[in-house]
Amino acid sequence: MTNLADLLPAGGGQNNTDFVADGNISAGVPVILTAAGKAAAVAKTPVAAALNDVETIASGTQYTQDWCYDTVNDKIVVIFKNSAYSSYPYYVIGTVTSQAVSWTTPTAIFSRTVNYISCCYNATEDRIVMCCEDSSLPKAIVGTSNGSSITWGSSVTIMNPSGSTPTWAYQNVVEWSGTSKVVWCGTEFNTNYQGYAAVATLSGSAGSATSTWDTNETTFTTAGISNVPKDIDMCYDYGTGDQVIILYAKGSTNVEVIAGAVSGTTLTFGSPVVAKSSAPSSYTNAIDYDTGNSKALIVYGTSPTSGNAGTTNSRAISTSGSAITLEGTETAFIGTVSGGTTQYAYSFYKALTYAANSSNFVFIYESPSPDLDGYVTTVSISGTTITWSNDQTEIVAGEIPDGVNRVAYDPDTYQAVLLYRDGSASNYLKSQVYTIPYDAPNLTSTNLLGIASGAISDTATGTINTWGSRNEVQTGLTIGSDYYVQEDGTISTTSTSPAQLIGKAITATQINIKDYTG
Repeated sequence: MTNLADLLPAGGGQNNTDFVADGNISAGVPVILTAAGKAAAVAKTPVAAALNDVETIASGTQYTQDWCYDTVNDKIVVIFKNSAYSSYPYYVIGTVTSQAVSWTTPTAIFSRTVNYISCCYNATEDRIVMCCEDSSLPKAIVGTSNGSSITWGSSVTIMNPSGSTPTWAYQNVVEWSGTSKVVWCGTEFNTNYQGYAAVATLSGSAGSATSTWDTNETTFTTAGISNVPKDIDMCYDYGTGDQVIILYAKGSTNVEVIAGAVSGTTLTFGSPVVAKSSAPSSYTNAIDYDTGNSKALIVYGTSPTSGNAGTTNSRAISTSGSAITLEGTETAFIGTVSGGTTQYAYSFYKALTYAANSSNFVFIYESPSPDLDGYVTTVSISGTTITWSNDQTEIVAGEIPDGVNRVAYDPDTYQAVLLYRDGSASNYLKSQVYTIPYDAPNLTSTNLLGIASGAISDTATGTINTWGSRNEVQTGLTIGSDYYVQEDGTISTTSTSPAQLIGKAITATQINIKDYTG
């Protein structure tokens, strides 16, 4: 006797079971148990992009909006400013089902004209935070949702460093994950021409919920009109943690990105990194975070331009503390235009959202002249490589102008809800549900059955080596190593989730399939 395999009967004895095959199964591949009690090879199946359910949210000229996802009630909240509602801040609550979304009746938050709306959801406090320019100052208001309506507290001023009433533009607010706090940033125009950021602590019960803002008046750019940050977008840095990443156009010269660490109520910014030394184009810049890759993706438009559309590129970035690294190489955006593809895009300010289930980003944009149509596509990061999809789907045969377009993501149905200003329909605020294209795995945490002992044709009956058995038709195994089933149907020593342990190699061709933890 020379090895452990000699102790075990061929095929593992009694733990071999015959199953009817659902699809062709090759010898030695891992299989799942289907809902019909059949065996199917572990595999991924392509899901095609699709658009469904055009809904009008507001029948007036759309000016600005933002969205957040309420994880307690499993709802999308959209806050907007629209001419049909006196340019006051209104909200709707969306319930997403398969290929459809239903919206509540628009409801006013308060009766004052606002600009530059941004919002986020804080899971720790179960609160919705809206920030905006209100009476020429940056202000915040906190709401509590029951899933069908929101009760709002009183608005508070975030800061007023100049002591006057300038314009506060390009506002953003994000949750400080795992805390009762949020982080805000925005640009003060007309006095200091500078980017500011602040931290707030949420407190209070429904109806009286509020935000208490720090008084540090932290800046992330130097003063002066030549340095003024425009088209700002911000995301939370889930990889480093306790940190935000801000993308912005610096005056008319560069596109820059900067990280700010959060401690208590203090923000400390690192040094800005120039992503592109070229004049930024308007209504561009978008950033979001890929939690699977621990990297952020930035998309930005710069000169040269084609009409309003800028030359559009993307870059993956990583952080070490507050130091930013531009990963890999700059990757050109791939878009659609009559006669082929284009690198030009317009009106994608803050129009990028990460979809965790499909491990890609959803991106909406307006194509350049002569088309000027709205499109949606996807882009993904693998390591430091960015890949733009060749599949661009037309949202509307008309403009989606002026950077007021957003992509909401529903993590329960794995769908995106596109929010856009429809230039072909009097600039109304509309939505469509987008089926995100990706390769859907059939492997779950509970359906792994075993390994096929031999090839089985579709609908035929064949033997599956299940728990306690062994499979003898592998190749190139490392004796003594644990092996894992991957979502694409391969078997390897890679243990990273969602891989699942299948057994231990006892020879170069045999896996001892055992229900154990290694």
